[in-house]
Amino acid sequence: KIEIDFFNDDSRPGGGYGMIQVGKTNNTPELSIMAAAVGIGTNNPTGKLQIRTTSNGSVDEALTLDTSQTSVGSGTMIRFTGNNRGFVGANIKAVIQANSQEKTSLLFDVNNGSSTNTVLAIDHTQKVGIGTTGPDGQLDVVKDGGLAKLRVKSIGSGDDGIIDVE
Repeated sequence: KIEIDFFNDDSRPGGGYGMIQVGKTNNTPELSIMAAAVGIGTNNPTGKLQIRTTSNGSVDEALTLDTSQTSVGSGTMIRFTGNNRGFVGANIKAVIQANSQEKTSLLFDVNNGSSTNTVLAIDHTQKVGIGTTGPDGQLDVVKDGGLAKLRVKSIGSGDDGIIDVE
């Protein structure tokens, strides 16, 4: 079922808006396009895109990014841009680590004003790298030039931060 409605609303610029709704499950549209916003599983999206799942007691797959690529270095990405200029502000990337296998690393990139660099990596062996995309230990902190620092701080308790090595 497809519904197309147009509304008069003096509170909106231009005095009105349109709404397109496609399909319904339990009286809720499966897809709504309303006043420059898209809702999936909701008829009243609160942002430019809102995806709502309705299952109780489970974690639903609300968004899937997929690639047909199977070679090392390919994958999928969420990109954040800013200032309406299209420059890369940050990326979250899932990158394939072994040809035709499910071994995937998760990389977090940020822009320092002149270039975009990976600052955090979680590889397919569950190792975490800060400042490196190829961590050697469970947690690997690398700084290019200068002293790499690891800080543990308690706030308000009066106790010092503790690193317990067993």
